[in-house]
Amino acid sequence: NAVSYANSHVSKLGLWQRQGENGLSNAVVFDRENGQPLKGVRVEVFVNKYNPISRRYDWKKKGVQETNSDGFVNIDVTDKDERNFKLVLCTGKDTLDTDANFYVNNYRNNPRPYESTQFFLDRAIYRPGQTVFFKGIGLYFDEKRMPTIIKNKEVTVTFLDANYQKVSDLKLRTNDYGTFSGQFTAPRGGLLGQMQIQSTIGGQSQSFRVEEYKRPKFEVSFEPVKGSYRLNEEVSVQGKAIAYAGNNIDGAKVSYRVVREVRYPWLPWWYFRWYPVRGETMEIKNGEAMTDAEGKFDIKFTALPDRSISKEQKPEFYYTVYADVTDITGETQSNETSVSVGYISMKVDVTANGLGLENNSLDLDSLKKFDLLTQNLSGQFEAAKGNLKLELLRSPNNAYLDRYWEQPDRQVLTETEFKKAFPLFAFGNENEPQNWPVERAIFEEKWDTEKSKEVLLPKTKMTAGWYVLTLTTQDKFGEKIELKKYFGGYDLSEKKLPEPTVAQHFVTKQGGGTANAFEPGETANLWFGTTEKSLNVLLEIERDGKVLRRKWLNVKDLQAEQFQIAEEYRGNVSYTYSWANQNRSSNGQGV
Repeated sequence: NAVSYANSHVSKLGLWQRQGENGLSNAVVFDRENGQPLKGVRVEVFVNKYNPISRRYDWKKKGVQETNSDGFVNIDVTDKDERNFKLVLCTGKDTLDTDANFYVNNYRNNPRPYESTQFFLDRAIYRPGQTVFFKGIGLYFDEKRMPTIIKNKEVTVTFLDANYQKVSDLKLRTNDYGTFSGQFTAPRGGLLGQMQIQSTIGGQSQSFRVEEYKRPKFEVSFEPVKGSYRLNEEVSVQGKAIAYAGNNIDGAKVSYRVVREVRYPWLPWWYFRWYPVRGETMEIKNGEAMTDAEGKFDIKFTALPDRSISKEQKPEFYYTVYADVTDITGETQSNETSVSVGYISMKVDVTANGLGLENNSLDLDSLKKFDLLTQNLSGQFEAAKGNLKLELLRSPNNAYLDRYWEQPDRQVLTETEFKKAFPLFAFGNENEPQNWPVERAIFEEKWDTEKSKEVLLPKTKMTAGWYVLTLTTQDKFGEKIELKKYFGGYDLSEKKLPEPTVAQHFVTKQGGGTANAFEPGETANLWFGTTEKSLNVLLEIERDGKVLRRKWLNVKDLQAEQFQIAEEYRGNVSYTYSWANQNRSSNGQGV
């Protein structure tokens, strides 16, 4: 919807180009150093036309326009042979050739009314010769996509086989509720498979299968894995085969196999640059068993680790058990389950306000407690005790810009030389919170999930900034566990951001609390913040392709733009925000 173009390292001009209403194109011209809209910039429009003499496309000047006080200019390129164009911006001695081939769609995207049929079947699969009962409802959608039922209209429903050949058809009529119903007989011979019925109202169809199948008489299920296991220990998985009539399936043969995978849930997110989230799969055991008088069976295997993976990486091994149960009549039913075993036999996590903490930003006024999760590796609750410590980190004094290139593996310049030449970039990893020093401790608390699964924060007011939350515990085998969560906290009352940043955006409801869903009558607060002297943000709120509000915001510190949700906005309201600073441009969207 909005694309930034800045291909010259000399020019200070920047451009956002987007598709406008009625197929027209518009553009916003701004200063790439401070993001301020520029008035009176000369915009030359060149269209790409085919030259039949040279047999190639040439750029020809279409016209010249100037930006208004908001930096906007409408590009009047609507003819079919002028859809491809480029722009050249000029102000004083500063010139920016976008060198881009823009395309504008001149087609007026006016929604057209249409008809549709919604089918309902009594099942999704039929045997040859069975009766296919169906019901349909005819709907008419106007230009605003509002549906109404179609009353008293003739409709023909056609039955098509797997080769899309007509089997038969029915002529019906919709009633006062817009519905119609009927039945077909599935063919007894010929090719089986995917078939369909089709309606003349809207041309919609509904697919179903016709197969010579045998209805299953029993199912296979597995019991949840309770407790924790260690690597190289014997693991026992219990399953059961039971008939749909309620009786147990005894004396059935169980064929099984066990497949191992590896994952790295304990590695911090930045380690995934070097380590994969999943490893190779390997079958470690297969065999056969029998169901007992209660239909139960037991599969045992040794939790063998992949010894090529270092223990320091704290891998978890997922053992998937596949079981095929065959009863005395020859019917086979299958199921699978998984067991997780690792060097650490417990899964722990900390959340706040229902959100994950890692690299997230929270409203400190709404942060009252931390929620604890302690489970075995199969996801079953397992009580644990431990310690929780919250510390405030010392943020950098300035905001770092994102690199256009990757971090080098070998430094050629010294840190002093680098900072002098590139003062806005991080020399190493000092822009990442996990490398920031601790400024002071906020609180430290003991916890026991057998008594409570939450830890309340002290009532003292917390300072806006980045925090590290450290959870320590141990599994039932005495293996030590340490979990660190880095998160930012902003203060809406004092309008302070967690750390120096060029731009930050989030949405809250009136009265506090982050939100992404609103009801008519509520007020959405669109927050924009910066630690620079100021930040120019272009905010555009749209509904059904029409701009409800377009405004340039001069953001200082942290401020909110309020938007009242009216009843006519029920459904969706979208917004686009754009900013530029220090030769960086960003566009974002929200709904």
